[in-house]
Amino acid sequence: MATGLSIGKSAETAGVNIETIRYYQRRGLLDEPPKPLSGYRCYLP
Repeated sequence: MATGLSIGKSAETAGVNIETIRYYQRRGLLDEPPKPLSGYRCYLP
């Protein structure tokens, strides 16, 4: 089982919108986690 949070749960925990996290990734402020074979990225809490 993967450890970490989904992008939705990460956004909720941080108090931001999912699109905010994606924007920060595009700008290089956050690293995008690797995409495993299951297709679901897990973000560290």
